[in-house]
Amino acid sequence: MAIVLSAVMLATSAIPSLVQTKAFAQDDPIQTDVNTDANVEADVDVIQDEGDCAAASDETTQESLQSTDQQSSSDDENIPQVLTSVNTAVNVAVTPDIDLTGECNPSDETTQRIEQSSNQQPDTEASDAYTTSVNTARNIAVDPDRSVA
Repeated sequence: MAIVLSAVMLATSAIPSLVQTKAFAQDDPIQTDVNTDANVEADVDVIQDEGDCAAASDETTQESLQSTDQQSSSDDENIPQVLTSVNTAVNVAVTPDIDLTGECNPSDETTQRIEQSSNQQPDTEASDAYTTSVNTARNIAVDPDRSVA
């Protein structure tokens, strides 16, 4: 039975299809790009000796660079082009200093940067083109210093 089925499959594979088929699109007319990025840093300094004051001052740098580049084309101008891009980034820095000596005044410096871009180019021959781009960015820096003496 398996030999007969294999022979039939081999024999029919050489016969051209009688049903006309057309590719949906040469390049995908529906594109979705989603980029997410989260930078989270926590640096807690507990100062127990006045000699540790300088070491408690911290520098934090967080960066997120996001980019989407979409280009669509289709063999059929009646197929709508749909391009969607989403960039979401968050930087969170928490740098508390707890001074148990009561003599220190540490200074923390936080630098945060988020850069986002979207480039969407639907096929100019398309009858309908829909582009949506959403960029969301948030920088959060928390530096609660406490002196407990």
